[in-house]
Amino acid sequence: MAYASVITVTRAGDKLRVTIAETDAASTSETSAIETGQNYLTLVSQEADLVSGTGSTIDPEIGTKTAFSLGDGLVYANKTASAGLLNSAALGVNPGVPFYSSDGKLYVTSKPNDASANHVINSTYLFKIGW
Repeated sequence: MAYASVITVTRAGDKLRVTIAETDAASTSETSAIETGQNYLTLVSQEADLVSGTGSTIDPEIGTKTAFSLGDGLVYANKTASAGLLNSAALGVNPGVPFYSSDGKLYVTSKPNDASANHVINSTYLFKIGW
């Protein structure tokens, strides 16, 4: 099978909840494109779970470009790879990262630590609209 992702964006007031369900993900899988329709956002929480696959950890990143890197579109990189993670401003792990997206799109890559394309990964990102 080929890599696939289902992305759901839900808005409630000044908050966005983005859920991503990935199947057949590999360490080299394409980034998932998220259409937020917002230019100014603050990342509040990043949660991800490696449901199944031959890999043992994931190390997700989020950016404002398809090919983001440190200093060039990278919004947030997970600090420590694990099978399940929660990075949240409420836990002091993520201070709340304000950023600008010129086209209102975000890009996420989950980065399982195994090249096999057999991983199922569920992720949730919470954002506050504005800075």
